[in-house]
Amino acid sequence: MARPKADEADQVAAVRRKRASGTAAAGPASLAAPEVDALYQDIRQRLEQARAQVLTQVNQALVLSYWHVGKTIRTRVLQGERAAYGAGVLKALAGRLTRDYGSGFSHSGLTRMAKFFDCLPDEQIVATLSQQLSWSHFVELIRIDDPTRRAFYTELCAQARWPVRTLRERIDGLMFERTAIAKQPEAAIRQELALLRDAQGPGTGTSPALFLKDPYLLSIRHNRQLSFDFSRLWPVAGMPPSA
Repeated sequence: MARPKADEADQVAAVRRKRASGTAAAGPASLAAPEVDALYQDIRQRLEQARAQVLTQVNQALVLSYWHVGKTIRTRVLQGERAAYGAGVLKALAGRLTRDYGSGFSHSGLTRMAKFFDCLPDEQIVATLSQQLSWSHFVELIRIDDPTRRAFYTELCAQARWPVRTLRERIDGLMFERTAIAKQPEAAIRQELALLRDAQGPGTGTSPALFLKDPYLLSIRHNRQLSFDFSRLWPVAGMPPSA
């Protein structure tokens, strides 16, 4: 008759041993929490960097593919005396590509790619810009017929990393027309844009004229992509530097 009490005692002892082992296991884990967090942050940073690199590479591959499609269409289908005949070829080509690859390769899509090649015929420039700009950016940019205005928005967008919506707003808001540089000769404007593109540090000689008049242009001096000495703008612009 004493056996049930012995069994009960064994069960109580087992519960106590389980609790004790759980407490002992929790101790080291609790002590290791800062190390686990540091490891997590390090691994997470590496994964995020890898994902960003993959996205950049995918975007660049897509943009360059569209550029090559545009080049092929312009040089082999729509050039010179083949233009009238090429229109029919392009329509047939668009039909087949759309079935295989979707609506992005419709007749209007292929025409847009051809215009992309017309606007930016230098593959190396496209390869460089595609590291900062998506195809949606380029679609907005090639709608600008004037090459100087288009170059202005392209360089500013790439430097400031504008989202597509912001780029569209700046174009619709006539940002270029509100800058002092818009009144300069085309050669001078392109020189300023080249300096903006190639700048590596303060004192590069970029003229304040590029950034005068428009408050938004002045505000992008804080962007880490732009490394000019903007302090010399203030006396000319008549605006106090921000704190």
